[in-house]
Amino acid sequence: MSLVRNIPDKADGAVSGVLSNETTKASSDLEALERLNAASSQLWHCADLAEGLKAILASTIQTMGASLGNVQLLDPRRNVLRIAAQNGFKKEFLDYFAEVSTADESACGRALRAKERIIIFDVETEPSYEPMREAAREAGYRAVQSTPLIGRHGTPLGMLSTHYATPYAPNQRELRLLDLYARQASDFIERCHIDDAIRASAERERTRTRELEAAEKHREFLVAELKHRVKNTLATVMALWQHSCTKAESLEAAKKSFAARLLALSNTHTSLGEGNWNGASLTSLLEGELRPYVGRDRANVEISGPDLHLNARAAVMMGLAFHELCTNSAKYGAFSSTQGKISTTWTMADGKMRFEWKESGGPPVSPPARRGFGRFLIERGIASDFGGDVDLNFDPGGLICRVTLPLEKLLAAEQRLS
Repeated sequence: MSLVRNIPDKADGAVSGVLSNETTKASSDLEALERLNAASSQLWHCADLAEGLKAILASTIQTMGASLGNVQLLDPRRNVLRIAAQNGFKKEFLDYFAEVSTADESACGRALRAKERIIIFDVETEPSYEPMREAAREAGYRAVQSTPLIGRHGTPLGMLSTHYATPYAPNQRELRLLDLYARQASDFIERCHIDDAIRASAERERTRTRELEAAEKHREFLVAELKHRVKNTLATVMALWQHSCTKAESLEAAKKSFAARLLALSNTHTSLGEGNWNGASLTSLLEGELRPYVGRDRANVEISGPDLHLNARAAVMMGLAFHELCTNSAKYGAFSSTQGKISTTWTMADGKMRFEWKESGGPPVSPPARRGFGRFLIERGIASDFGGDVDLNFDPGGLICRVTLPLEKLLAAEQRLS
């Protein structure tokens, strides 16, 4: 009778053990799912890739009963894995596995190559792991698993690895939970990539908008500058024509004088155009006007002075002034004689430019009976417009023209800064 009575007791004990074991598993699964849900809630509000991966990794390590772990991201251009989040490793390990390629025999390298999970039960007995055993010993793990992170469209994204202090192989229940974490990590990585792409696209659009706005402002500036220059050029041309007609003895003489002055203006504009209208060289303007009169050995012309980069307005006025001085010299002064010579010098001091045009060797000079356009341009145009002083000395030995002008009104912006 006692034997019969004991049978139900043993059966009850076995059932109770099974129920207890299943209850423990269910409780463990519930905790794992609660951790997964908590991680999902945290990721929903997380915008930082590294922070989100650390949260996923921490939950994965706890669920898998691992002691260490890391998440690597794939660089698709070089097809290498780089650690983006880690838990428990020292710098030596992180440096050793800084980059892992498909040629690497580590668990993550093999998983990247095979595009499937790799589990190494014991790194001490795994032949392929021999080159990395010392690193594993120093890090303190004996077993490792690496699970590829795959995007929704099959694109490799990275690797989720957990490491164990003793030889170990995750059971099917753990692997199913691991797959859930891997899916969660993959979705988070893809979301971050999409967010990055959206931000980059938005920044490109903002940059494009700024460029368009800047281009429009530049266009408006160019139109305004063009209107200003055209207006000034037309005013200058009209003044040249009026003075050419007023002072000329005949219409033919007026035409000839006007054409020469217009050519001088054109040459100055050409020099300005070569510098994008930022200014022109005083030396180049002077040499351009003197060129038709220079002898073969240049003995009749002397030029001395530092090169100045004049602003556009000053370049136009100085170019016309040089033309008038050359024309006057060719008619009445040094250039009208084979023995004539012209010396031009200029210096800079005390914020001013002092320019001197000195003729010698030509016919005797006397003050003109009437004020011509050249004199009007130099005395009124240059001196008044630029706030300087002009001294025209009609010395019998040759004309001497001295001009003193403030540098701040003459120089182009870049030379003023220098």
